[in-house]
Order: sequence, then structure tokens, then C-alpha cells
Amino acid sequence: MFNQPLVKIFGKRYALCEFAAQRMWSHNKNDKNEIQKYNRGLLNSNNDPYLTERTGRLGEMAVCLFLNNDKIDVTYRPFGDRGDLIISKRVLEVKTARHNYGELLVRHISSGGKIVPIKSDLFIAATVEFENKVKKYAMIKLVGWIDFENFIKKAKLKPAKRGKHINFGYSP
Repeated sequence: MFNQPLVKIFGKRYALCEFAAQRMWSHNKNDKNEIQKYNRGLLNSNNDPYLTERTGRLGEMAVCLFLNNDKIDVTYRPFGDRGDLIISKRVLEVKTARHNYGELLVRHISSGGKIVPIKSDLFIAATVEFENKVKKYAMIKLVGWIDFENFIKKAKLKPAKRGKHINFGYSP
């Protein structure tokens, strides 16, 4: 574990997160059945249609900045990508929540009943401590991390609080 640093994201970096959130595969499906099949952002609303995706991108940017790696990959990939970040051939999954719920959640079973394969070597938990969308400013707290082997050993199945999917939940 490490001290829980706060990472400030603003200006061009915030704008890049917004841009990437709008271009994600989850928003580029041909029909509503396909959108529901892959469960586009549970936090999204008419007032903020990219909240879920932007939250994730802000967490990824925060990890990149913390690691002094300013090269966040925002390439559009049909069917998603292999992981959020790949560093030294290790796949990192950044899980960013709008609040600190005290646990790291990783989707395990989709709302349609299919197992979601875990492709990551390391999970990093982050929370949005503050965000001002108008001023393009956010503060992201990096809460902690756990590797795949320990996550699988320690995580427990948890029904989603919103939606019909099932998560792996890990509380340190």
C-alpha cells in the first residue's frame, strides 16, 4: 500500500478525458439491444451522458500522472481494450468510483448472466474527491492496489447495488 495521494487533473488533460469518454466503444453501438447487452454506464444521465466513462478516464489519467507517465492511450477500439494501462507488459485495471465505498469492485457476471473474464495483472482503486466539469478540474485519490492473485484469493462475490450484474468485491 502507499499513502493515498491526491492527483489534480485540469485543462488539456481533463479535456482529453472528456474527449476519450465520448469516443468509447460503449457509446458507439448500432442498436439499443447491443448497448444494453454491454451495459453502458450506470451513472450516466441526460444531464451527464458520459459520467461513468469520464470517471474511469479521470482515474486512468491520475495513475499515469502519479507514475510520471503522461501517455494515456485513448485509442478507440471496437469491443473495448485489453486493459486500462499496460506498463512493463503488465495489464493494469484502474477502478474509479465517485465515492469511497470501502471496497474495490470488479464485474464478474454480466446482467445477462455471462462471466466477464478478468484480463488484468493489477487493480488500482481510485475515487473522485472533487470534480468541476464546467471548470474542467478534478481531484482523484489513489486509494490502493492489489495484484490479480491476491485479488482472486481475497475477493468475495457481491450483487450490484445498481444493475443486475455480480461483482467481485475486495475490502482491504
